[in-house]
Amino acid sequence: YHHPWAEKGSITLAELTKAKLIFREVGSGTRKVIELFFNEKGFKLSDFNIAMELGSTQAIKNVVAAGLGVTIISALTVRRESEEKILKPLKIKDCYMGRPLNILTNANNAKTKEEHYLIDFLHNKDMLEKALDMECLEGDAAAEFQRL
Repeated sequence: YHHPWAEKGSITLAELTKAKLIFREVGSGTRKVIELFFNEKGFKLSDFNIAMELGSTQAIKNVVAAGLGVTIISALTVRRESEEKILKPLKIKDCYMGRPLNILTNANNAKTKEEHYLIDFLHNKDMLEKALDMECLEGDAAAEFQRL
């Protein structure tokens, strides 16, 4: 909450190019999604000031909390830090970086009744919306669940 952007509700990608960016390591799924998004918006990774590349979400949160830069991260992963006012989530204007998630099962094993129920539940948007407390999700995370 001490960063100059802390009072803002959102920033632009152009503003983000001027910040020290804390990024996931090469090969991570999160990094691939962000790089693809940058490319779609006409930006190259070299347009950004990548100050650090780290291999875990927790390490990134710690570095950002220490004031060493900013990051792009799922709103769900910083919910506690946001509530405790350790980290301040901002939206990136004109940005949606959702990524599809899949349910993986072993094709050779029979599924139990409970496993079938869980898979059906996860595919049912209405049931998911009722089960999730949409009030506690912020920004893009809530939008992601609403797009299911």
